[in-house]
Amino acid sequence: MSPTKLLRLCTILATLLIGLASLLPAAPARAAAGLGSALFDPASTGWLSVRNMTGAQHQEFFDAKVAEGTMMMIDAERIEIDGTLRVSSVWQTNSDKRGWASHSNLTSEQFSGYWAEYLRVGMRLIDQDAYQVDGQLRYAGIWIENKEGLEWASYRNQSSQEFAERFSEMKDSGFILVDVEAYGTAAGGLLYAQIWLKNSEGLGWVELRDMTAAQYADNFTQYADKGFRVLDIESYLIGGTQRYAAIWLENKSGRGWYAYRDMSAQQYSNRWFELRDAGYRLIDFEVYDTLSGPRYAGVWRQNSDRPQWQLKDEINALVEGYTQQNDVAGLSVAITQNGKFVYMRGFGQANIALNRAFHSGTIARAASGCKAVAGVLAMRLDQQGLFDVDQPTRDYVPSLPALHTHSVAQLVTNRSGVRHYQNGGDPTSNTNLQYDTALAASALFRNDPLLFAPGSAYGYSTHGYTLLGAAMEGELNKPIGQILDEQLRQPFNLPTLRAEDRSVPNSLRAALYKGTNSGPEAIVPDNISWKVLGGGCEVSAYDYARMGLKLLNGSILGAEALDRLWTPPNNQANYAFGW
Repeated sequence: MSPTKLLRLCTILATLLIGLASLLPAAPARAAAGLGSALFDPASTGWLSVRNMTGAQHQEFFDAKVAEGTMMMIDAERIEIDGTLRVSSVWQTNSDKRGWASHSNLTSEQFSGYWAEYLRVGMRLIDQDAYQVDGQLRYAGIWIENKEGLEWASYRNQSSQEFAERFSEMKDSGFILVDVEAYGTAAGGLLYAQIWLKNSEGLGWVELRDMTAAQYADNFTQYADKGFRVLDIESYLIGGTQRYAAIWLENKSGRGWYAYRDMSAQQYSNRWFELRDAGYRLIDFEVYDTLSGPRYAGVWRQNSDRPQWQLKDEINALVEGYTQQNDVAGLSVAITQNGKFVYMRGFGQANIALNRAFHSGTIARAASGCKAVAGVLAMRLDQQGLFDVDQPTRDYVPSLPALHTHSVAQLVTNRSGVRHYQNGGDPTSNTNLQYDTALAASALFRNDPLLFAPGSAYGYSTHGYTLLGAAMEGELNKPIGQILDEQLRQPFNLPTLRAEDRSVPNSLRAALYKGTNSGPEAIVPDNISWKVLGGGCEVSAYDYARMGLKLLNGSILGAEALDRLWTPPNNQANYAFGW
């Protein structure tokens, strides 16, 4: 089989788990072309990471990503948690479509076989892992096509003395350590592994191991002050004491970075979302045993120019002041400018009891922001010829009482005369009933008189949007939630935009709170299914802003429909189709 065919086969057959290097001689020398910074330290690239999947879950995920063919796995971790092997991985865009392969759950002999074969066809090891499965040591690794012709070497199953000897030899030969692993054996001993690259870029670097927490903290500060960044971090137990190993690399580009350790699962999750919003990508992930249970560490690298946005500090201060003054448990903000996100951040807690931080992907009630969604939906249906906003509402809902002489457009622009909330006795207030259709929900108020002749005045009305939903249902013969899903959520990839349904759990959904003198107080959610388009949808700040981007770039509506969406029909109020 030719090397080209084998590389292609490696990509297709890549299993899902990942791993550790082999105690074999160093790879033969090749023409040095640098450390591969263009591939592994780009200014910006697509990325994703997953955590603590079962083997079967991760295999399914892995197979799907391989089939897509756009990304490559660059890091993976495996650990037994409560007796079950859990798999985590980090991915980034395979920008030059190079071949790559990953194998896991290997014996030492199997790992050595893959190591030798991939070396023969011009691939190099970028990540190795060793872990216990049912008391047996298993190995995994990720290899990539060595397009740059980099000199490299890797070793595993080393004692502390062997590690030190090899370390001195390789460093003196002009190599840089890019991956370090430490792992326990069934006999209780500790072994080490290394991956090396020729330091052709002449970068300053430092690797230290077996540090206590205090020693790591001191070194972290010292090398950060000298302009170094953490490239790789590892943690393990020696004699019941937590120890740390880390590689620091000269940060020549000056781009931002963060490294955190010893986090609980929830602390890690909060940090992951915070840094993703801030414009950083995960480049190294660790999960490790401690005397207090599994803990997590990660290294993040700046992946956008959001950290330098000139108004960032001003927005931070504005929102922080608002949350404090109004006793807000949590909220999120997403800002786009010139077609891209320049700011994303969460403030406070989405769930205080569970310590879940708010972030741009947190799903919250859109409240009357749903009306803007409703306007877009109405104009999209009109644009497609599925619905005519200028038709009388009763053309679509003939069961409405004759008093409803308004048009659909008058409902959307709040010129219909349909009432809003009323003081005392309003059956729509705090209802706990589930309404599967807007038509069914309209029974709560449809017999109430109009407040003014349609078109003669402006009157803000959430209830009018329920009748809007009923009109859409009447024409399309589908529940309003399904229409919203099929017309906006699915075709424009806005996964969090939907009619709220709290019977379906979602870990990204914010809990509800009210402000009190002693702080936010959790409240029991009311059922808002009666007003999907007027205030019963939910969405993340990220998807809400993305809807705006898709409006501006013409993806959702054409120029004529967009102009009408944002143009008030008369001078009674500065309110157009939900906007």
